[in-house]
Amino acid sequence: LGSIGVIADIPNVYERLRREGVEFQTVTAGRYKRTLTPTKRVAKEDLDKTKSELEEVLLLFKKFVKENRPQVDIDKVATGETWYGDDALRMGLADELKTFDDVVLEKYRGGADVLTVDWRGEQKPETLLESLLSPSSSGGDHGAGGVWGSSYDEDVADHRGRRLAPLARLVAEVLLAAVPVLLRIAPSSSRGLAKQLLARGQPPRADARSSSWLDDPLEAS
Repeated sequence: LGSIGVIADIPNVYERLRREGVEFQTVTAGRYKRTLTPTKRVAKEDLDKTKSELEEVLLLFKKFVKENRPQVDIDKVATGETWYGDDALRMGLADELKTFDDVVLEKYRGGADVLTVDWRGEQKPETLLESLLSPSSSGGDHGAGGVWGSSYDEDVADHRGRRLAPLARLVAEVLLAAVPVLLRIAPSSSRGLAKQLLARGQPPRADARSSSWLDDPLEAS
């Protein structure tokens, strides 16, 4: 936490434009309407004016922090520095150290309704690989552009199910892809039997003996 400071970063290409023969004209009304710009020659007066404006913004920043955290030593922390963990707590920039999950679980156990919101705009169909790698992979249908809510426990269970759904689809696709390969490498008699069983929607029986190659595995088709 911290980083209480103000910064202005402006590139300047005046010299490069001059070397290229490009003259950039800026017309203003008011002495300080334009101070530092990318195309204007940098002058000390412009730098001083910009610096004073940043100091004014910093004063407003410090005032806001002090009003909302009166316990902090504002001059000590308003240096642009950042502090982590225990140091931020010690300097009054934080009240407690907790993760987001800690806060959510605390609210949930206290009886609050903890909801998740999932916004889905118009999406192109995912490939199987994309669905596996995507953190938003879903096995359910919440509708494109829909918003849904659930309790925290329900959402955790649903998320796990949605993450496993693409894996189940992958296993099914691998098994389906293996059937034609097995049919190509098996003897013709076994292919006929397998095709008949698949056409009937029945799994092959371990005791099937309708082809001679089953008795003699070395017999060529």
